[in-house]
Amino acid sequence: YAIENSKRIKFGYKKPKDKGHKQRTVKATELIDIAHVRDSGSTLCVRGYCELRNAERTFALKGMRGLKII
Repeated sequence: YAIENSKRIKFGYKKPKDKGHKQRTVKATELIDIAHVRDSGSTLCVRGYCELRNAERTFALKGMRGLKII
């Protein structure tokens, strides 16, 4: 919905090595499935413009919490 309707999303995001979640606001542009390099699995991710970093970024869904469409 957010991607199809050019909506922004807001969520807490934690990288695997970080201790806590950082608040992110992103204009999501696509949903992508990234293949793992070391095994046969993959990770579902959202790609979009991150307002915190002022750049395009990719976020794994498994690192998100409290996602809201704004």
